Amino acid sequence: MPRADHRRRTAADQAPAHAQGRFQSLYGGASISGQVLAPRRGGALCVASPALLRPVCAAVACGAGVAVLAARRAAPASRASTTPRTCPPTGLPGAATPSA
Repeated sequence: MPRADHRRRTAADQAPAHAQGRFQSLYGGASISGQVLAPRRGGALCVASPALLRPVCAAVACGAGVAVLAARRAAPASRASTTPRTCPPTGLPGAATPSA
């Protein structure tokens, strides 16, 4: 069975060593808030103007894509070229190695 892409980056991989917990918390909070707010706002938009729902969703998705691409370009080259950490016993991607 083929292994998952070992180059997949996580929120912790993008964070400085001292702020990994904060980055993971922010990532999780953004995900959950999107799941809570999107249905309410989408429902309100659908009630107010059903014809605008899909164009507005498409514009938001395009804006998010542009923001991701801009963030990748702004990432420092030294940080973007690092290899992901692996856990020695299991070899799972993204797991922190012991500092001993």
